[in-house]
Amino acid sequence: MVYNKYLAAVQAVQIIEEYKAALNARLTEYIAEDITQFLTGLDMMRDGLSTGDADRVIGGNVVIQRVLGREPQFTNQQEFDELMGSDTDLIL
Repeated sequence: MVYNKYLAAVQAVQIIEEYKAALNARLTEYIAEDITQFLTGLDMMRDGLSTGDADRVIGGNVVIQRVLGREPQFTNQQEFDELMGSDTDLIL
């Protein structure tokens, strides 16, 4: 009887360890995807700054904001200009 309880405990620990490994793998994938997108956004911003392309800078900012779970108020220079000309608050 004690042996059966021990065996059941060992099996439960194995199941938990497998679940933990699977969860860690998913988390690693998720983080890698976010980092890749974040770096893409930074590259876009760097490229836009070096070429004077405001839409490229704003596009990179949009990518980073979405990685961080935010929905940007504008996605290009024209939308930014329209926002600045409106009574809508700029949310940082």
